[in-house]
Amino acid sequence: MVAVPRLDRPPHRVVQGRLVSPAPGTLVGVRLIDDSGHGVELRVTGYQFPDDPALRYSWHMVEGSAACPDGSWTFRYAALTCDETPRVASWLRSAARAAAGGEPPAELRFLEPDLSMSVTGRPSGLVALEIGLDLEFSPPWEYRRRAGDPYVVQCTTTPRRLEEGAAQWEREIAPYPDAPAASGTRPRRTT
Repeated sequence: MVAVPRLDRPPHRVVQGRLVSPAPGTLVGVRLIDDSGHGVELRVTGYQFPDDPALRYSWHMVEGSAACPDGSWTFRYAALTCDETPRVASWLRSAARAAAGGEPPAELRFLEPDLSMSVTGRPSGLVALEIGLDLEFSPPWEYRRRAGDPYVVQCTTTPRRLEEGAAQWEREIAPYPDAPAASGTRPRRTT
């Protein structure tokens, strides 16, 4: 996984079925990509209803891309409630601690079943992940009409990269708080 801050959102390139950063120094979203180029890139792009004050703080739009030996694809959907979104960073940090002998975190699931993450192993100081992509996030060649059997993308990465990913996710969601700011301050997040 490579976690680098983003200023704009250029599309990734797919080279021989693998996700590749657009160019050196180009800033992109959080990437859970292993050395083989397989994995998932995720980013929060805004609210599902940005112009409706009554619904604005209900759902975050999540977009991303995935690559695995079967192929690559992109996705976009209102997949996380605003109060679920901070759980991603917390889970990534817990997964990083698992490599040092800590207890692996429970599978990360959400109200919408589009995204899930689990630690499947800890080979030689690394962390093996399975990232479940269901319904709107599933690949076009295996579209799912019912939830519960997600398409799984595997990725093995370092604890350091998971920590960097957690910090990057927090930067990703900062512009999209889960409640309106009170008295000119941002709401406090709990993870």
